[in-house]
Amino acid sequence: ITLWLLRRHVIKNRYAERIMGWYREKKRRALRRYQNFVGRIAKTSSFLAFLLPHVLYAVLVVGLKRIDPGVVTYLATKTYLCSFISFWHPLYLTFSVLRRLSHHLKDYK
Repeated sequence: ITLWLLRRHVIKNRYAERIMGWYREKKRRALRRYQNFVGRIAKTSSFLAFLLPHVLYAVLVVGLKRIDPGVVTYLATKTYLCSFISFWHPLYLTFSVLRRLSHHLKDYK
């Protein structure tokens, strides 16, 4: 009965919807700030703008390695994160691009 009352309270006060709205707004603001930042860099150098995500990733990993080397070593050797980053994520992106461009590829034939 207690779980039912808790569930009813959560639904009534719309906690999940409010949290999701808050998260969406924060994500939208962060993406907009990042895109504006990349746009300002692209005005100077398009090559640097394309390189920016890789530089940010490298800075993050090197910074984490300097702060706590054990975490990076653990993630690289004892988890599937390295496999995900090097194989599964690029594979997913390749198939998603092919799916998005499939109607153009049909017209190309």
